[in-house]
Amino acid sequence: GGAAVRLVMGVDLLFKALRRHPGIEELAERGCAALWHLSCGAERHAGGLAGVEPDLQAQFGARSDAESTIALAMRRHPASRVVQEAGCALFATLSSIADSAERLRSVEASHVVLAAMIRHERDTGVQAEGCGALAAFGSVPRLAESIPTEGMNRVVRALEALSADA
Repeated sequence: GGAAVRLVMGVDLLFKALRRHPGIEELAERGCAALWHLSCGAERHAGGLAGVEPDLQAQFGARSDAESTIALAMRRHPASRVVQEAGCALFATLSSIADSAERLRSVEASHVVLAAMIRHERDTGVQAEGCGALAAFGSVPRLAESIPTEGMNRVVRALEALSADA
């Protein structure tokens, strides 16, 4: 219907804006957060991206620039907690889409996630989403081998810290 078409167009516009204006931190924060919200809403309301309208799944997974756009935003705005948390969550979502695995490897997504977790060591949101992304990568054989040993050590430390805070 019309709502699905508008949603697909909105996702496309968000990716285009992030690509065209990579240096604008506020745009990166709002764009990544909006994409994260859309992907979470899809999971919550339709049983994951695989259960939503095929056009929306295509927007997230079949875009040849989704992974590189998110990686670019995370690399350009390393101090932004919002970009790092949303980026980690988006990487986790993308890892569940078959076409995305090789692109996640090519942008070194596991290293980008690890850098976010190191930089935002005390931020529980970044730590939780970073752990989620690395765990998601670990369930995809082609991505699992790209996770540096330090990544798994970082996950263990983050989980220990998160459980101590609870």
